[in-house]
Amino acid sequence: MYATTLRCLLFICLLAATCLINLESRAQAEIITSAKTAIKAGDSKELARHFNTLVELKIQDANMSKANAKDYSKTQAEYILKEFFRDNPPQNFEYIHEGSSKESNLHYAIGKYTCRDRNNKAGSFRVFMKLKQQNGNYVIDAIDFSKDDGKENNN
Repeated sequence: MYATTLRCLLFICLLAATCLINLESRAQAEIITSAKTAIKAGDSKELARHFNTLVELKIQDANMSKANAKDYSKTQAEYILKEFFRDNPPQNFEYIHEGSSKESNLHYAIGKYTCRDRNNKAGSFRVFMKLKQQNGNYVIDAIDFSKDDGKENNN
């Protein structure tokens, strides 16, 4: 009797843990999918809905050899991205790689943003996005648009 009860409790605990892991993975996937749709559409408002209270934002354009990452409020980051999308209207956005850190609750995605600049010249940016768990929900904690030089880095 005791062994049967113990097995039932163990089964319930394993089932609950599996459900929590599945819910966490689904929440990450929903943010990643929603962010992809927003970036592809150049929709800074929709993208900002998923930002942390402070988000690390870095945008490197053709006029900069480097751009420093800086923390912005959701509203400030939305405005900066609105200008970026206006100056670099989207043609396409696709994820190249997604992953997670085993040491912490961090999830990341790397993608390629293709666009046309003000002179109708084609361009592209490598996009790095970092998600973290905040109060039980996943939020975008950092996003980096770096001018893509066309060279693949296979280190």
